Amino acid sequence: MKTITERISRIFKIRSSIENPLRLRREFCEDEEFPQVLSLQQLERWSEEIPCYSENDPTNREWKETPIKELDLTKYGYGKVLLKDESVNPTGTIKDRAAWEITTIYRDWAKIIYEDYINGFLTKSEIQAIKIPSFSLITSGNEGRAVSEAFKRFYLPPPKLIIPSNTDEKIKESVKELRADHYVVDLSSQVLTTQDIKIITNNTDGIDLTSLRIFNPEKVFYDWHVFESFNLLPDNIFIPFGSGKLTACYFFWQRKLVADSMHRENIDPRLDEQIVARDKIRRINLYAAKPEAYPSIADKLHAPHRPFSIFTDNDCDAVSNLGFSGNKSGIYGISEEPIKKAYKILQQEGVQCEASSAASLALYMDSFDKGFVNSSERSLIINTGRGLCVDDN
Repeated sequence: MKTITERISRIFKIRSSIENPLRLRREFCEDEEFPQVLSLQQLERWSEEIPCYSENDPTNREWKETPIKELDLTKYGYGKVLLKDESVNPTGTIKDRAAWEITTIYRDWAKIIYEDYINGFLTKSEIQAIKIPSFSLITSGNEGRAVSEAFKRFYLPPPKLIIPSNTDEKIKESVKELRADHYVVDLSSQVLTTQDIKIITNNTDGIDLTSLRIFNPEKVFYDWHVFESFNLLPDNIFIPFGSGKLTACYFFWQRKLVADSMHRENIDPRLDEQIVARDKIRRINLYAAKPEAYPSIADKLHAPHRPFSIFTDNDCDAVSNLGFSGNKSGIYGISEEPIKKAYKILQQEGVQCEASSAASLALYMDSFDKGFVNSSERSLIINTGRGLCVDDN
């Protein structure tokens, strides 16, 4: 009979004997030195020093609420809007929230093993034979930076980052400085599988974060952020659409809250009591913004190299058509000029952002011009922040 530790460890020890069939040229490859197996000191540190917060208790929240700003855009020909500013996070983007959730996976893994040790199911020598799992992921910079910094804080294994070869050279140089293993690869020729990603990153015994679903990224990566937005009870929320994880989280919780209310189940305590009624939540329109064409100044929203999309137009249509979201909810393409205009306006208003995060405001302005939204409605713009940008270097 397997112990809990043995069963859990299987998640982190996905073995493979497949030879590398890709022959993809890596422009550079750098592996940080890090212990391959556990020590009791590491186990204690990760299980005890990585904080435990409540999953949904507002009095013990895992992430500090980011600020809401009011922008008066009447001088630009638009109405007043609210802006949720994620640029205040440690590395300047909303990706820090997801990086924290990934960090807690190590904490929970360490706690399970440590409990087995304390209870006498594992010896010190057995612990020292357990291989430490590493995470691989594809990133255009910001997610890799956020994960790297979070892992650095608790001396976790350096993440293994695949950077598309068409990434700007200055951003590549910035990524090289991170505490991470780096692999720059031309990803335009084929769609990668989970196994491909592991092989490229010398991580066949590890975990590919890009395709990982068992920890429900659409539910937990940005859940506190979503509740902070819903508690403002806006008519419309405008979101940049890149990998789709943030948009998926919004739709997941909108659908769940409406369903819970219908079945009179316990409503998540993070939702303010005054807006528990499902009609108020289900009528919120979620507008997801992506460039109409590429290349685009909103380069972080272009993700053809991501092989595991978790949210598509079909998902969006289903949630909206079934009455769980506003009838204007959807993924919308936005042309280059509105993105540039929105980026300039946000800069003039003192908002720390990049062109990709400005796409949300661009979609609002485009929708305003077309009469889909008006100044009497309460519109919330999501600024996902300012990370590694070409003009930062």
